[in-house]
Amino acid sequence: MGIFGFLYKWRVLTPLAPEETSANPVKLQTDKEMPEGILFNKCVFCKEGQVKVQTKKGLFGLTSQQIIGCSVCNTEYIPIGKSEFGQDKFRIKTKNQNFKETLYDWRVFYSNELIVFGKGKNNPIVEILDEMVSKKEDGIDKIDLNVTFQSIDNTQGIVLEKDENVYYSESAALLEERVGRSYSTGYAGVRVSKGVFLGGSQGQSEPTHSVKQLDAGSLSITNSKLLFRGSFKNIQILPKEIISLNFGKDYIAVGVKNREKLRYFTVDDGLRPYVLIQAMTKKVRS
Repeated sequence: MGIFGFLYKWRVLTPLAPEETSANPVKLQTDKEMPEGILFNKCVFCKEGQVKVQTKKGLFGLTSQQIIGCSVCNTEYIPIGKSEFGQDKFRIKTKNQNFKETLYDWRVFYSNELIVFGKGKNNPIVEILDEMVSKKEDGIDKIDLNVTFQSIDNTQGIVLEKDENVYYSESAALLEERVGRSYSTGYAGVRVSKGVFLGGSQGQSEPTHSVKQLDAGSLSITNSKLLFRGSFKNIQILPKEIISLNFGKDYIAVGVKNREKLRYFTVDDGLRPYVLIQAMTKKVRS
């Protein structure tokens, strides 16, 4: 969402007093406009500025827009709704001009994370991104993913085993890659005399790839399974069944044993579920 997405006013308020437990998630109330001022004490990108709410007037003062951004680096914090467990979500928008900005751009953080980060508490996503910056790695293969995530409330009513906790739960769509073929033909004959030709048409076939949405629902990750619950089907994937894992800005791709096609799940930010699934599989297999 660009700057024009802010031509209407965001309907959020100042944060409540933070509690650093999943049983008491920090929320931003949504019953009136957000007042100007400090929203979060520290920017996750530059670690120096404060995240503030500012109202800017348009031409002749006829319109106004609220922009949430860092007072030092001008990184924007764009509200993108609420998570499945009740937290307000903010997407980071940088200027995207250097390596660090490119890594941070598009990342999603929850309101409770941003509040406690401003009080000096580390954030696992920030730790990973900063290590990638220090090592100048745009891939995650050489990055230490041994970070700690806090469990969240089981608002989805997932049936949990003993000592099993939920660490991620977000809206997601289930997609599947489809492979087809396209055909093209052309004339390949040779004229040997007037009205006489040798040969004829020649064709070739090429594979085509497309992605089709199969279902929509929610994707949850615990410390022992990945669970998709959709309108038409439920899918549970255990760590021992995962043979490959990849992610992009807005998806994760999971390769499952005895299944030829990858399972694609669209999400707000692919980094967080990727790291959680890697941690889950590592812990269970160790």
